[in-house]
Amino acid sequence: MICMFHILCDARPGHDNAEMRITYRVLGLIALVMAFSLSPAQAVCISGKPSIQEEFDGSLYVVTGTEISETPVGDSPDPDTDFYAGTNYKIRIGETIKGPHKRLLTVFSENSTGRYPMDRGTSYLLFIDKIGGRLAVDNCGNSGPVKISEAAITAARAVAKHTPSWPQITEVTKAIYVADAHAVEAGLEFDVVGTDGQRLYAIKCHPGEYDARKYSGLVQCYVLPLYSNEGTGNLLDEATSEVADQNDRTKFLDNQVIGACGNYFEFGKSRNFLLRGMRITLTVIPTEFEFPSDFAPSVKSYYLTVSLTRAPEYTFANAMPIASFWAPEWFNGKDCPGEGTGIKQ
Repeated sequence: MICMFHILCDARPGHDNAEMRITYRVLGLIALVMAFSLSPAQAVCISGKPSIQEEFDGSLYVVTGTEISETPVGDSPDPDTDFYAGTNYKIRIGETIKGPHKRLLTVFSENSTGRYPMDRGTSYLLFIDKIGGRLAVDNCGNSGPVKISEAAITAARAVAKHTPSWPQITEVTKAIYVADAHAVEAGLEFDVVGTDGQRLYAIKCHPGEYDARKYSGLVQCYVLPLYSNEGTGNLLDEATSEVADQNDRTKFLDNQVIGACGNYFEFGKSRNFLLRGMRITLTVIPTEFEFPSDFAPSVKSYYLTVSLTRAPEYTFANAMPIASFWAPEWFNGKDCPGEGTGIKQ
């Protein structure tokens, strides 16, 4: 996460209206004033500093490079990115430890508590990720000037040497229409094969009625390895820690796919899971609704789409953690705030 005050960052994936964006900008300005009153040594990182392994796994690029130019950037006019003003730093790449080799990379530093300023002509070790479509560096991570980062560079090289090389999948998209959301037989199952034709993963998506011991909600999806005897559970479960059941993104509940909550980034109708060199996207699009008395509307029918594309930069054995950082309060079956469901009987 690229923010020291995580309460400011946590809200961004689901900002749904102008009032929220203004509120967070005001909070951001307050935090920025606080941050400028502190020296870098005094700044507090709420979640602490990640290990080299953790930050390596979550980065698109790990490189050494020299800052060769900088360009001021104004506030983002796009509400879907909602960046503050900042600086684009152009980096001439020296060594590529992780990611495709590039001669130059442009890294954005936001004018907020998450800023990572760089000096012209200085060489850095950089752990770079993409946030809202821009490459950026976590100021609470292991990035730093090369002259004081020798141990981190050595550790990153060691991690790269021992990072597993996952088999390459054949990209695929499958979709079904479920006319009755309560039908026991509803579901989608298929195998994912590698570019060499080997069966790699089993995809299994079913409603809670299919098998209450394993599945729950409107629909829940599993990804299971077929090419190894790992004895692992669902690969879509987050990688670094057990996620509370209420924050389980592998299952879709009615309230999560209806109205404003359905458009919430990574917790609504469409969710991405990044692992083993691939991006798995699960999407549930309701088409009809039911209106039980004294209850919120529920989904009567829907389309389910499962898409797998290659993303070699993501090397997690299980899905990259998202829910532990960004899960909204309403995600555990509560009413959707703000606009409500937007569904009329």
